[in-house]
Amino acid sequence: MSGCTLCFMADRILIVVAAEREARAVLTALGAGDGAAGGSKVGLPGEWELASLGRIDVLRSGVGKSNAAGATGRFLDPAKHRLVLNVGIGGALPDSGLSILDAVIADECVFADEGVRTPDRFLSLSDVGFPCMAGRRDSVASAAGAARELGLGLGDAMRVGAIATVSVCSGTDELAAEIRARTGAIAEGMEGAACGLVAARVGVRFAELRVISNRTGRRDQQGWNLAGAFERLGEVLGPLRAMR
Repeated sequence: MSGCTLCFMADRILIVVAAEREARAVLTALGAGDGAAGGSKVGLPGEWELASLGRIDVLRSGVGKSNAAGATGRFLDPAKHRLVLNVGIGGALPDSGLSILDAVIADECVFADEGVRTPDRFLSLSDVGFPCMAGRRDSVASAAGAARELGLGLGDAMRVGAIATVSVCSGTDELAAEIRARTGAIAEGMEGAACGLVAARVGVRFAELRVISNRTGRRDQQGWNLAGAFERLGEVLGPLRAMR
């Protein structure tokens, strides 16, 4: 079967979320079990499980790069899916200009802490000769334009920029400043680049979207607003209900 034929057949979107509350926010936005017109009774997926609503598959991967890559690789089907959309909450890096509850769509997803720590500096995988994928350095592309094409409710609060994917979240001012300076990212999450790498490997378009729930840096000064972030995530994804 030719690639063009696969592209024609692939009309579904795979939304990948990490945590239970992110999955709940997405399903609520899509009208699952809320009694609204066109709503559907769809159960909350467990980790590495799908919930399907019309042409949208919602995959709950579990937290972190290993879960994200494994679950996406397990369920992504290039013959069915035309886009992988990794969504969730994230932290604003210093001097990014981001405010809590801003929506961020990535144009690049950076593997921020894959590499070697030396006494002098951090060496990325590319620096030591092991890039994440042949022909790439330490990041994967994110189709920022996909948000507008899908009609997502981003409004004036939308920001576009690199998002750092980390295994160690920035809970100190020093680490947050380093991630910001070294990667140029404006926000950080824990799954995006891993999902994007899987999508790139099989030739499916990918985008990462985060709603800012907190600042990075010193833990007791991060200003968390989880409830507001989940509500905002639902508002942003609400227009996807029309695709079902």
